[in-house]
Amino acid sequence: MAFAGEDYAYVVTEDGISQIDLSSQPPVTSSLFPLTASTTLTQSEGTDAEIIDATSPGPADGSTDAGGALQGDGAPSDAAHPAMGGDAESVLVLPPEDEDGGSATTPDVSFTPDGNYALIRQDGLAFITVVSFATGALTAVPLPSAPTDLDLSPTGDFAVAVLRDTSTVAVLPIPGVVTNPSSVTMISIGNEVVGRGIVTPDGKSVLLFTTVTTVPDSQDLTVLTLSPPSIRTIALHESVLAVFPTPDSKNAVVLHDVTPTAGVLGAYSLVPIASNLPVQLVSTPAEPTAVAISPESDRVVIALRDDPTQTYALDLGLFPSLQYIRQALASPPTAAGIVAGAGQGYAAQSYDEGRITFVELYPPDGGTPGQALTITGFDLGARIVDGRDE
Repeated sequence: MAFAGEDYAYVVTEDGISQIDLSSQPPVTSSLFPLTASTTLTQSEGTDAEIIDATSPGPADGSTDAGGALQGDGAPSDAAHPAMGGDAESVLVLPPEDEDGGSATTPDVSFTPDGNYALIRQDGLAFITVVSFATGALTAVPLPSAPTDLDLSPTGDFAVAVLRDTSTVAVLPIPGVVTNPSSVTMISIGNEVVGRGIVTPDGKSVLLFTTVTTVPDSQDLTVLTLSPPSIRTIALHESVLAVFPTPDSKNAVVLHDVTPTAGVLGAYSLVPIASNLPVQLVSTPAEPTAVAISPESDRVVIALRDDPTQTYALDLGLFPSLQYIRQALASPPTAAGIVAGAGQGYAAQSYDEGRITFVELYPPDGGTPGQALTITGFDLGARIVDGRDE
């Protein structure tokens, strides 16, 4: 990972975080930072932080317009989700938790946007390691139990760690936790079983869920408002595979893990999260493989693919109406995205001669969105100009 205006890039390996000096020609590895601050901390040591109960009812309208994160060092950001800003391209589905509620990936490393710190979660360890790249210091932040997920706010002024075993969310202020590891706010979410957490782009809420399908709460999405702490649980009716909030933090796209039946191999939901409105559950004839959301937060494209049945499609979802429009594809989609400036969604496809399908997001005549145009083979090649003949 490289940071704008900086002279260093960072690469996470099994040995640690390698710092690469980009100002050197050629670039060279200048430092190696360990992934673990200490191996002496145990789950029994935990933290003395006070636990705040968030199970009291939230605002009557279900809004998430409360203030910023607890103990944050800066105001909440209005920046879009990193994966959704600008010309949105497809985002990958995260690996599921294992049967014990942990993540299948280890270690879990998050970098602050300014490149000053890295936060590291490792399976089975009841603490978060914070690396300061300026000083090289490593700080262990003890927690009551091993966190199953770690996510940073968009501005990097706080992080949240999800503690599945204790149904608790830990809020870590940054950089405050570096000098005071006990400055952690613990928020209890009652009896909810959650293993994953995603901070919304406005930094005001955390979307909590579990991908372990064997627990009852696998079909719920819990919205935790951070200030003042309150929760609202949304019933989704199918197990959760992945969650993608819209840049305005008002809605989310949820991919589901379903038991295949005749004609139904997958599903997704269009979910209002800033208001208490019904969820739109959409069954699909193929599994969703890629998601892209427009910067305006009102359009989402979802690629569907099932090779055994040769079923391929591109769905266009509309917010806030929660409608969807499906266009069949002639070949397997490999990526989905949105070209915001052109008002087009697209699905690139696997085809010997090249193929891409565009869908209209905002028809100029005010008609129905979702009209499709597919460009294949010769049509694609005819539009390629390399400039040598000009």
